[in-house]
Amino acid sequence: MVMKKIYYTGKGGAFRLFVAENKTDICVVDFKNALTKTEQIFIEEYASKIGLRNNLRPFQNLNGVYQQEWYKITKHFLKHVSQNGGQISDICGDILTLNDLSKAYFATKKIQNKLCFYKIVQKINPDYLLPNWKINKLENQKNEYPLIIKSCQGKGGKGNIVCYSDSDFDQCHKILNSKLFAKKQENGQYNTSNKIIIEKFYPNAVSYNCSFYCTKQGKIKFQKISQQIIEEVFYRGNIYPPLLTKSQQEDVTEISEKICHICHSDYGYVGWLGLDFILLNDKMHIIEANPRVNSVTHAHKFSKGNPFLIRLMRHKAMQLTEIFDKFILNPVTGYGIVPYQIPDNENVLLLSANSTLEKAENELKRFAQANGLENVTQENILSFSKSVSYYYTKL
Repeated sequence: MVMKKIYYTGKGGAFRLFVAENKTDICVVDFKNALTKTEQIFIEEYASKIGLRNNLRPFQNLNGVYQQEWYKITKHFLKHVSQNGGQISDICGDILTLNDLSKAYFATKKIQNKLCFYKIVQKINPDYLLPNWKINKLENQKNEYPLIIKSCQGKGGKGNIVCYSDSDFDQCHKILNSKLFAKKQENGQYNTSNKIIIEKFYPNAVSYNCSFYCTKQGKIKFQKISQQIIEEVFYRGNIYPPLLTKSQQEDVTEISEKICHICHSDYGYVGWLGLDFILLNDKMHIIEANPRVNSVTHAHKFSKGNPFLIRLMRHKAMQLTEIFDKFILNPVTGYGIVPYQIPDNENVLLLSANSTLEKAENELKRFAQANGLENVTQENILSFSKSVSYYYTKL
């Protein structure tokens, strides 16, 4: 079988691509580590029952030019390209040399570092950032609560800690010194002497994600905006289309285009880029950048413009495989409920697509009730904030 696409998984995204581009044959680099055991079980034993075929294959030496995409640029990715021709054709059809990709690799490190990224945004327009943010070390100081502490390399919200009181803040010293906190960083490590970003926390502010591909020319392509489901700081899913006015969507696009341009022109970045925003007093503020495939990126491909809801859920009996034959998918309309990511046999990121957002939400609610699923949540422990409680229960 001739492969139409090559995908470099990094540490994620292969299963989501399996769902989103199921009609395309995809050759997966690092296939052995690309899928969880539970994802493999679903693909091999259940996917065909809803019309999804096993379109993922281990990498093989291929002649010719193939569309190539990556989750995130890594050293492993660069080594693979170097050993297989020294250049690739990306999803826009542009030829990227090893030099182009090496620049993008170092740009990734700059962009994902919150401190560096804030400086990039300041260069464009300081008003795009939240007001009165500061850089500091974690030390005893007079604080105005609620506040959020952001480590420079945190990922998935778990590198951020919300404090509502001195007792929350005092716990941060213990958290930042833990191995668990280091594990939640993009680079897998944390130095307690590192500076942190401290901002005012706005618990009722709605969060949005703008996912797009930054081209070799520094232009935005395949841009989509969605609303995020956030529990304090933890990502729980996405809603599309977002509840934004036309003017607000234009503001997100304008800011994204400027950031895309400077990330490419000043640092040489190319690839998927996700920007997170919050709406505060009818004004968009950017709070984070993820230079990689975002959780919602491939859901837009799957839905083909239709409304959808992504929700992180947990099986009450911790036996997710029991419901693998319950998923539904209409091959004509694309409506249905499918697994979008399955990290283990307990948790699943579900994707519900339908003709309207209301129908997608109602169908997911019905499916969850019928199959013993509940929303993943984090309780407050000993009155600590949810993010402090997360670490408190695991340390």
